[in-house]
Amino acid sequence: MVILDTPEYYRIIVNAFVQSSKHEKVPFNPNIINRIINNYEYLKLNNIKNPINFYNLIYLEMEYQEKSGFILSDFTKELIKNYRNENKTTFMMYCAEMAYLQIARQIPYNIKDIEN
Repeated sequence: MVILDTPEYYRIIVNAFVQSSKHEKVPFNPNIINRIINNYEYLKLNNIKNPINFYNLIYLEMEYQEKSGFILSDFTKELIKNYRNENKTTFMMYCAEMAYLQIARQIPYNIKDIEN
């Protein structure tokens, strides 16, 4: 059984997007999202405070890829919209999320590579 709203749940969702996007004109690239998930799990294992609005980071990356041609379903767009309506963000949180995404785009895919 998978508990919702956990990194494991999002890894399943990411893998589903990868499989479903193989038939799209521009396939979904899971690398950045997997880096976000790996970094989240690494921080959690080391008792470090969780990143700001982890779930919104996933949605921001999905929207970023949509600008590059990946197609988000209406259901996914509605899910993102509902999440943001329930979880308001401040300007400072938004800046922190953008910085976090920039870091995720630059770190190695496997967080263990950082330790070596």
